[in-house]
Amino acid sequence: RAADLAVTQVTLNNTALYPNQSADYAVTVTNNGPADADQVDVNLTFPAGLSYTNVTSSDDSIACTAGGQVVACVRNALANGATFTFTVNVSVAGSATGTKQVQAKIAHHSTDVVDGDASNDIRSSDAITVSPIADRSVTLSGPSTVVRGSTATFTATVSNVGPSAATNTSITFTL
Repeated sequence: RAADLAVTQVTLNNTALYPNQSADYAVTVTNNGPADADQVDVNLTFPAGLSYTNVTSSDDSIACTAGGQVVACVRNALANGATFTFTVNVSVAGSATGTKQVQAKIAHHSTDVVDGDASNDIRSSDAITVSPIADRSVTLSGPSTVVRGSTATFTATVSNVGPSAATNTSITFTL
């Protein structure tokens, strides 16, 4: 028997990723037939900085387990011509930087079914860059009035509560 299982979509629900936030990747798998598949295994590989939180599907037909940066998802039975979509929630580490791309791959299916077209077994999401978030603040302290001709000292305290590092930051005070 032959069942052409294909990963047809891996999409992110956001147009950007941000540190210390979560994101959802929707994964769609199709059985192009001609036979039914008794079991479909899909492995998702996440880059460093993204970690698996949970999975949801409209019919609770899939179960996933995480090991490192790979999440193995299993669905029992997928009929010829059928499609199923599941959503994987990930958390973005506070220290995450750079471009992130998730890959979904048909890993295994019924031993008595042969996948005649392996070229559509792997699909990657679009590459999305983690956009840093720096929460900067400045507090200025010093006397509220200054006598003409005297000296006054002002102190500027700059802080960043992140989660990302503040880069290319400058402060200008006009007196």
